Amino acid sequence: MSQIKQSKVPFFSLYRLASKKDIAFITIGTLSAVGNGVMQPLFGQLFGEMAQKFTPGNTPDQVFEGSAVLAGYFILVGVLSFFLSCSMLYCWINVGEKQAINIRYSYFKSMIQQDISYFDSINSNELSSKVALDCFKIQQAIGEKLCMYIYTMSMLAGSLIISFIRGWQIALVSCIIIPIVWYTCKFLTWVSSGVVKKTSQEYQQAGGVAEQALSSIRTIKSLNGEQFETDKFSSLITKAYQVSIKYSIFTGIAYGKKIKQKVFKITILFKGIQNMMLFFDFSLTFWVGSLFIENQITNQNMQRDYLFSDIIVVFLSIVLTSFRLGGATDSVNYFQEAQVSGFEVFSIIEKKPVIQQNENGIKFDDKVKEGQIQFENVKFAYPSRNGLEIFKGLNFQLQANKKTAFVGKSGCGKSTIIQLIERFYDPIEGNIYIDGVNIKDIQLNSLRLAIGYVSQEPILFATTIRENLRYSKPDATEEEMIEALKKANVWSFIENQEKKLDTFVGQNGTQLSGGQKQRICIARAILKKPKILLLDEATSALDTKNEALIQKTLDEVTQGITTVVIAHRLSTIQSADEIIVIDEGKIMERGSHQELMDKNGLYYEFVKKQEKIELSNQKNNQIQLQNQKKTNSDELINLNLNKQTSLFTANSVSVQNLNIISQKDLLTQRQLSSNQETNIPSQYLITNLYTETCQLNDLNILNEKQFDKIVESNQNEPKQYSFFQMLKKLLTYDKKQTINAFLGMFFSVGNGIAYPFCGWVFGNIASILLNPNVEHFREKADLYTIYFAVIGLVDLVSLTLQYFFQSRISETLTLTLRQNLFKKFLKMPVSWFDKPSNNSGALSSSLQIDCKQVNVLVGTTLTFNIANISSLICAILLGLSADWRTTLVGLCLMPLIVLANILFAVRMNIFSSKMNQSSEDTAQLINESSCHIRTVASLGNPLCFCENFKAILSKNLSDINKSAFQAGMAIGFTNLALFGVYGIIFICGAAFHRSYEVEIRDILVSILCLMFAALGIGKNTEFMGDAGASLVSANKIFQTLELQDEVEQNKGSFETDFINGELSFENVSFKYPERDAYVLKNVSFKIPAKSKIAFVGPSGSGKTSIIQLIQRFYSNYSGKILLDGIDIKKYNLKKYRSFFGVVQQEPVLFNGTIQQNMIYNTQNVSNIDLINASALANTQEFIQGFEEGFQKQVGQRGIQISGGQKQRIAIGRVILKQPQIMLLDEATSALDSQNENQVQKSLNNVMQNKTSISVAHRISTIKDSDIIFVLENGQIVEQGDYNQLMSLKNHFFKLQQNLNNEDTS
Repeated sequence: MSQIKQSKVPFFSLYRLASKKDIAFITIGTLSAVGNGVMQPLFGQLFGEMAQKFTPGNTPDQVFEGSAVLAGYFILVGVLSFFLSCSMLYCWINVGEKQAINIRYSYFKSMIQQDISYFDSINSNELSSKVALDCFKIQQAIGEKLCMYIYTMSMLAGSLIISFIRGWQIALVSCIIIPIVWYTCKFLTWVSSGVVKKTSQEYQQAGGVAEQALSSIRTIKSLNGEQFETDKFSSLITKAYQVSIKYSIFTGIAYGKKIKQKVFKITILFKGIQNMMLFFDFSLTFWVGSLFIENQITNQNMQRDYLFSDIIVVFLSIVLTSFRLGGATDSVNYFQEAQVSGFEVFSIIEKKPVIQQNENGIKFDDKVKEGQIQFENVKFAYPSRNGLEIFKGLNFQLQANKKTAFVGKSGCGKSTIIQLIERFYDPIEGNIYIDGVNIKDIQLNSLRLAIGYVSQEPILFATTIRENLRYSKPDATEEEMIEALKKANVWSFIENQEKKLDTFVGQNGTQLSGGQKQRICIARAILKKPKILLLDEATSALDTKNEALIQKTLDEVTQGITTVVIAHRLSTIQSADEIIVIDEGKIMERGSHQELMDKNGLYYEFVKKQEKIELSNQKNNQIQLQNQKKTNSDELINLNLNKQTSLFTANSVSVQNLNIISQKDLLTQRQLSSNQETNIPSQYLITNLYTETCQLNDLNILNEKQFDKIVESNQNEPKQYSFFQMLKKLLTYDKKQTINAFLGMFFSVGNGIAYPFCGWVFGNIASILLNPNVEHFREKADLYTIYFAVIGLVDLVSLTLQYFFQSRISETLTLTLRQNLFKKFLKMPVSWFDKPSNNSGALSSSLQIDCKQVNVLVGTTLTFNIANISSLICAILLGLSADWRTTLVGLCLMPLIVLANILFAVRMNIFSSKMNQSSEDTAQLINESSCHIRTVASLGNPLCFCENFKAILSKNLSDINKSAFQAGMAIGFTNLALFGVYGIIFICGAAFHRSYEVEIRDILVSILCLMFAALGIGKNTEFMGDAGASLVSANKIFQTLELQDEVEQNKGSFETDFINGELSFENVSFKYPERDAYVLKNVSFKIPAKSKIAFVGPSGSGKTSIIQLIQRFYSNYSGKILLDGIDIKKYNLKKYRSFFGVVQQEPVLFNGTIQQNMIYNTQNVSNIDLINASALANTQEFIQGFEEGFQKQVGQRGIQISGGQKQRIAIGRVILKQPQIMLLDEATSALDSQNENQVQKSLNNVMQNKTSISVAHRISTIKDSDIIFVLENGQIVEQGDYNQLMSLKNHFFKLQQNLNNEDTS
């Protein structure tokens, strides 16, 4: 227990961020809740006086007149309660929401200013789900729940005051129930407190797994990892479930081992005993009261003998308050959870980063203007790498306003230098200076604002292009943005988009190609006009043409500023003023390109190795081409002819032109091409004819309306379930739990009818106590008090069994929904994730919060509703049997109470929906910021992120305030209806007594049966808000579960274990569902089995889109895609994807060890297999360099290792899967030349006798391809082998020339 206490904060410290206005609302809300609570016991006072009017000594006229006056008081109290109810709920909900906004904002603001080392030590994927859940718990506790708690405790205080004033002796007897209820609540809270922290840890880990998988959905699908991730997620939440079922009170307790059963039985028994003791208190109070009346005991306070009115006032004041006191247990449980969550949240809010902003430090522009960088005896080790030193006394000085390049092997420390300059970390020893000023003395944001940083992996946030640029310079004008985009050679693409700068880029920029993302990132760096520019492989994602253009732009913009470049391709840094060679954290050489070449040292070796590799590639290409021509020329000729024919079948003119050209002509032209002749007719055939007929092809592209009919899925409008429809669906969702559901409902009926029977007994004993001279007074009084005790025993059994069965279904259903919802997410098509609303943060939040809310719906809300419905029916039957007139009046008025409760539920439903949406919207920004914290930090504008975060939080605030006011009016109307209805029923009963001589006993039985039924409905009111929120959550869940996932959309069933690997596109047109422009336009080609194919072309030309279509990420295309002559849609989807091995341009590693990443979802991998794959992927050297070896943790998204190391591990992962077709999207772009050559050889070995498809910007990596397809603007403009395409001297030739020009420059 001590550990739990240490992990909580004092409850009222949760309001530490409250403003003066918030405090004013808290004061008003508290006073209103206290006033409203104190007013409720007046019901008992008025009821007692009203009942006393029905004594036999009063005439019917006296009874009516007295009842009329008291009925007026009933209505007056109801009106006052209406206004106080409105005030208290509006104020507290308003405060709760504003505090939640303040807490979320403060959490986010503190989080993004933490040290990078903090994020190295945690799983960033867990943060968004953790924040969502923790803040949700705090928000509930400090708003509505605290309001109802104050209201209940005020009611208790008022009850005690009125009771002891009215008769302290009988009040002491009746008060026995209060400590019983209170200590039962304390026990239940004690039992539940231990589970809060334990389950939150498990759910936090599960949230991290979900966030990681959902944010890397393309990688998950390419690895067929949906079931693997589902199993991992299920394992974690099952652990939490096992803890929850051990202790859960209101939302369910289930079965388990013997020790769990023991705790469960004790908890259930205490809850049942609490209710039983309530009925025993009824019995004792009325028995003692009957003795006081019979023996004419003096009421010392009132200076007269005890009357029935004294007994009933005390009884109703204390006992009916005990009903509410039992409900307060729920609020206490919320407070407990909020205190634990508050500890977690405020520990981050108050956490001071080691590297602080240093607001009083030097501004960069004041004393630091030139940008001379100096490292002095720098020793450094990453905090998360167990003290393994990267630098052991590094010294160098970089010239101001000059361009300096660092070269070396992957993992040698190049990127670490950039991170130290950015002050992501501080050295262990030594100092870093800029213009002689220690960077520790410079204001942190000022330092980072002066530095432009472009990383190897381009990071864009899930918002518009405009907002992504604003993160760099918040006050940038549109003209400045466009100018930066033009310099980055990306404006022409953006200008053609419908929304231009307001185009949504998707999560992680998935709506853009890799090159487009990188160019926008470069524009973002240029926009801030930095004094220092850090380029970490900044152009690695670009094609040669754009790389040359961007390189030229960078050369221009870097004039006069200090530039630090990291490059694997040495041709890109030969113009640098100085080149520094690093090896194993030490500077080995430095000088200009020519100076280093003259030294014949390490740099010379690097250059010669690259040149040797290039020369070797060219020779190998020539040999392969010569051998290939003898065996494959006919096949390639047929391929070209078939391709051209199929490409233009829609056009008779094209077909005729193609038919004129014979195979023999083509062979002659191919031979001439291979001899590199000039002015050959094949140029016309392959290029000009294609260009000419492309104009006709454009006519065949489906128009917008036709294309829009080819949808990703045939989704219907999401169904909105009503409350009862949803309950039916939930109760039948898990067939195994249906019997538990019906048993729980059955015993809740027993619990419900106990209350109207109590009213029946109450009415009978009231008629006896009103007339102490009645015959056999003592026997009758004793009999009816025994009836109270019997009802208590029946309720003990009913309530215990009700909770037992209710809890089993609620916890199990919540577990099942979480598992199925996550599984459904992973099975949804990629296009579904492209929608902004389906970002990983929002989906993870739904798994946490929505599924938790459904627990309430099938647990507490369901059983309370059934109990109250059965209570109402029973009350009607008993009332009709007593006096049908009074009962009918009550029935006519009861709908007012029901409608008031429905209105309250609807208002809370709307309120909960708006709060949930606000929370989900922020989850994505939390996730992106934490997972890409280096990009956030490098931009130097944390407040810009904070402003966007607060804007998202506050956008629904006015609607939320309006909904809160409406909810307050609704609960006020509920109390008004309750008091008003009883006042009217009593006066009608008095009228019937006067006019129809209805017996007093019958009137009281009718009124009291209805009263106890109404109390049941009133008791349900405190859960109606939860029911509204739960219904919203349940509808969201089932609207998702009922969507067609990609397995249901792709109903192909064809399976085979082996394929030849022949792929073909036939007139394929495609555009992304979230974009308007076509990325592929009537594309046709054929890839022979076991051939090596490459796609080249400018960024955004459609290369990666072809790879994604081959993987069946999208199905909304026209035309056909065939594998071995069979439409890919006919294949079983999972089996189909298992044929492919994919290595992406931006490799995704999962939080875990190197071994776990390499064997991901691959069965029966031995250590020998792992080592062999490691050798083929060239990872052995750096893995052996880690102390942990294969057990080295790679960190979130692989941040603990270099980009090249990540890429090689990803390649090793694919090698282990032994795919039959390889898809390589710039697979070696992150590697230096030596490793690229070695890995390329490994890939060549792996790809033997397999079809391989590469997307490449570096022509050197695909020279030996059997066929190279050249793409521009979504169309194939050329195809052929390397020599053929070069001989055409057109599109491909120009790409190669751009590369050659760059190399020579």
